[in-house]
Amino acid sequence: MIIGVTDDRANEEKYLLYDAWLRADHPDMEIVRLTPQDGNGSDLRRCDALVLTGGGDLDPRLYGKAAWHTTVYDVLP
Repeated sequence: MIIGVTDDRANEEKYLLYDAWLRADHPDMEIVRLTPQDGNGSDLRRCDALVLTGGGDLDPRLYGKAAWHTTVYDVLP
């Protein structure tokens, strides 16, 4: 099984926690680190599953909502 894990390379410790969690029961699992810095978004095509690790919010304008709301934070347009 190949799992894609999103990451922005800003927090290596956070990524390693996800890596360890995924490998705990399946040490032979292939993990693909998907990062904007590496420009490897096309690698998602070969993944069987995707783990979205979180972070800032998507810009609400991308899905037809107001640009600002009290619960929206750390938006990177």
